Amino acid sequence: MDMIPMGGTILILQLLDVLLDVTKKRQIGLMNLSQIFTTFVKPQSVNPDVSFHFPTTMKEADALLLSGSNSMFVNFPVEDVYTINKHACISLIQKIDHAMAHGIDFHFLNDGKGNRGKGGINDYPVALELENRVKAYVLQNNGEVEKTAIGWIILWSDSFVVHWSKQEDNSMWILVFLKMTTPAIRQRSCFWSGG
Repeated sequence: MDMIPMGGTILILQLLDVLLDVTKKRQIGLMNLSQIFTTFVKPQSVNPDVSFHFPTTMKEADALLLSGSNSMFVNFPVEDVYTINKHACISLIQKIDHAMAHGIDFHFLNDGKGNRGKGGINDYPVALELENRVKAYVLQNNGEVEKTAIGWIILWSDSFVVHWSKQEDNSMWILVFLKMTTPAIRQRSCFWSGG
């Protein structure tokens, strides 16, 4: 089986990240730049049997990265979407699993390795009460408290009208959860909000 070398993989993932974050006009500009760049620099492979083609047009970028049926973005794992009474839903457990699989650095009350999280809500008495209740539950169920990571999430919901002039059957309700991320994640993430 042919494999892209590690450097090529990193380059492709970085290109995908940039393309997802810019307008279509900028995407086309990046592909034009890629085309010019690859005429001067030919990608080299560690293994001569492996062909590595870096996308140089929007058509190639769409097929390989963005919207083709076999593209990276279309085939990234996501939470299963299901409906309840015509409402689209995803599993909270799957959402947390995906966040953890992506390496989100959670700010646990207790990380299961003997480290207790400090700062934010972890310093409030209610956090200690939650930690003690979870530990008691784990003990009652013959679990290993020392190896159990304990954390919290905050749930809140809101509803709104999608289109003001067409209000009949047009409302939307959303349930959001705030995960416990470390202060470093909160400072650098444009997607984090909350306390």
